[in-house]
Amino acid sequence: MTTPTDLNATKNDNGSYTITGKGTPGATVTINNPAGTKIGEGTVGTDGSFTVTIPSGSAKAGDKVSVTQSKDGKTSQPATITIPADQPTNIGVNFGTDGHAHVTGNGVPGSTIYVVTTDGDPITNGTVGPDGKFDITLPLDYSDAGDKVVLVQATDGGLSNPVGIIIPAQTAKDVQVTNDGKTTTITGTGTPGSTITITDGNGKTVGTTTVGTDGKFTATVDDGNVKPGDKLNVTQTTNGVDGAPVQITVPATTPGNVDVTNDGTKTTITGTGTPGSTIKVTDGNGNTVATGTVGDDGKFTVTIDDGKVKPGDKLNVTQTTNGTDSAPVTITVPSQSASNIDVTTNPDGSVDVTGEGKPGSTITITDGNGHTIGTGTVGDDGKFHITIPAGTVKPGDSIGVTQTTDGVPSKTVTVKVPSQGATNVTVTTNPDGSVDITGEGKPGSTVTITDGKGNTIATGTVGDDGKFHITIPSGILKPGDSVGVTLTTDGVPSKTVTITVPNATSSNGNGTNGNGSNGTGTNGTGSNGNGSTTGTNGSGNGTSGNGSSTGTNGNGSSTGSNGSGTTTGANGSTTGNNLPSTGSNGVTATKTGLGAGTNGSTSSASGNSLPATGDDEGAYLAVAGTIAIGLVGLLGAEGMRRRRRED
Repeated sequence: MTTPTDLNATKNDNGSYTITGKGTPGATVTINNPAGTKIGEGTVGTDGSFTVTIPSGSAKAGDKVSVTQSKDGKTSQPATITIPADQPTNIGVNFGTDGHAHVTGNGVPGSTIYVVTTDGDPITNGTVGPDGKFDITLPLDYSDAGDKVVLVQATDGGLSNPVGIIIPAQTAKDVQVTNDGKTTTITGTGTPGSTITITDGNGKTVGTTTVGTDGKFTATVDDGNVKPGDKLNVTQTTNGVDGAPVQITVPATTPGNVDVTNDGTKTTITGTGTPGSTIKVTDGNGNTVATGTVGDDGKFTVTIDDGKVKPGDKLNVTQTTNGTDSAPVTITVPSQSASNIDVTTNPDGSVDVTGEGKPGSTITITDGNGHTIGTGTVGDDGKFHITIPAGTVKPGDSIGVTQTTDGVPSKTVTVKVPSQGATNVTVTTNPDGSVDITGEGKPGSTVTITDGKGNTIATGTVGDDGKFHITIPSGILKPGDSVGVTLTTDGVPSKTVTITVPNATSSNGNGTNGNGSNGTGTNGTGSNGNGSTTGTNGSGNGTSGNGSSTGTNGNGSSTGSNGSGTTTGANGSTTGNNLPSTGSNGVTATKTGLGAGTNGSTSSASGNSLPATGDDEGAYLAVAGTIAIGLVGLLGAEGMRRRRRED
């Protein structure tokens, strides 16, 4: 009778053991303990195999039990098998940051876990801890996906049956999921070259991608295939072996265009989202500090009192749609930004940047590439002034102004460097209502004149001499209107210089000042001696206007060189003896010992001032005075002639 073969012993959950093997069909199989006591019996089946269960407690791990078969009065030689130790359970594999695979599981406290190759060659071992758990680190050579190893637990001199495992692919790490309203994007890290498969709750593949050489991956899923709240599995496959899946939930749409500002009294967060959704802002501890609702226009604004947050705090902005949260957008509360920023390009090419901020804060000026080109400090008056050297930036360049307070930067305010502005700008309103604007600037620059509403009303060009003169026709502007003057050089506008249109300037009443058309009276008896005849520019109505023609300073009387005798004055007054004459300033004076009064005052022989004639009222008074003095002269002359005749 042959000895039973292919023996195997397995411990059952109830503590009994099952022994299997092969023998002669119909033979009786007997199992004895080391003392020779029968502890189990069975029969070989027609297929030549048998299974015998020995009761719990009848043998222990490490015992060598004998197995014999007998038939027709013949008994085989015993075959020996060792009762195995318990097999390790709950076996799993995970990976450390160093890439080593870790084999974990449960065993008998104090037992040794041996890790061997499929050929039985030892690899490493570990001990089951008092809590019944073990964690054994495998060498890198046995840590690749697809590698095969065998575990054996040794307890009280007995070995468990071997448990073979295959090293899986590593689980995808750092998995994040976002939803922009069009696609769901899944990112993470993995083993370069591995395949990432995204499956839905039914196991259907909805997206795949490959881990890049940098160990990162990005997979996208059209929103038509999933919706917020759906569960997805992310599985990495390496060398044909799958890793453990990572389960994620499709989030609500992430808030978009999130911006944060700090005006010194409150922090304001703005952005876009799904209309009707709730916006929640939480601090670094997860405490809700503000909430809001996305409007029908898809925009939201949430404000937080500065007592709840401070510059430098990290905040998370989350949108909740139909009970599903979005991925958070993390922002940092900035310091208060600089305000009232003004940029001026100087004639030497340097650029002045001024503004206001928090006293003691640092102001940093950066160019379009983010390089620092100027720094300064806000003064105790809350103002700053920083000059950027010539050649550092040019008109049209963008520069950033950032205020840093207590180590926390503000949001950067971006401004453009303007061209050099117009200088020495003057504006004059002419008598006809037109307006002249003059000034200086860079030759070749375009000058644009705008009204108070910003509408262009005139343009011109700075001449080669660096000056410009633009006339705006009457009817477009009126006194009191504001106008802007902007220079554009090489396509870059300057700061606008704002000026106010003044009242019209006086024409000073300057007439033609020609000679009177009626000639000179003899010895003061001419027809003009009594002022009754109107000369071209004489004491009557001249061509320059009503009343007396106007001299250099606007006095009413015509201006004669000396106004005496029978000679026609240079300014056309026909005069006789003792008729009014005017000095160089158009001041009326009598012939007899009268000089021209200073500044247009008419002086008497005794030096007493007579009425000035600089304005219209004075002009009329001067005319009246002239007529009166002329009449006095005529009466005096007539009296003298009578006395001569009487004599």
